[in-house]
Amino acid sequence: MKIDRHIVVGNGGVGIRLIQELNKLSNNILLIDGDTVELKNLDRQFFDEGDIGKNKAEALAEKYECKFIPEYYIRGMPDLTVEPTDLLWCCVDNHTGRREILETCDEVGCSCIIGANEYTDAEAYFYEPASKDTENDPRVLYPAINTDMADNPLRPEGCTGAIAQLNPQLGL
Repeated sequence: MKIDRHIVVGNGGVGIRLIQELNKLSNNILLIDGDTVELKNLDRQFFDEGDIGKNKAEALAEKYECKFIPEYYIRGMPDLTVEPTDLLWCCVDNHTGRREILETCDEVGCSCIIGANEYTDAEAYFYEPASKDTENDPRVLYPAINTDMADNPLRPEGCTGAIAQLNPQLGL
């Protein structure tokens, strides 16, 4: 599989660790996140106090000399063209973002790796469009991805609302 560009969607607890390592391997990385650095992020996300108030993608792009889009990911973003040789790294903490990325892969023919963490464990899944509707499709393994809108960051309560407080995530 030829990878021309790494697109990291979600630059929080999982994404920030990935970016540090990808930066050693590639000079073609695009960061996408609509979230802002807050004081509470400093304990487990490697931001500095000077980053508070900045967009997460922008703050990390400055550190790692990457391109960035300071918005939440949605299919068909006007500032983004995804190519079949792109690898999408899905590091978001909500089903809406995962669904959008999986549907992008199906439409474009690219692959993605979905990383997630819970309170005490972590997982990663490789997805390619040939896996659609099989037992290797995350939407089959976790059907809530198809319908769950509760943690949509584009909704007012977003991923930092009551739902996030009920499910604290730690970087493992």
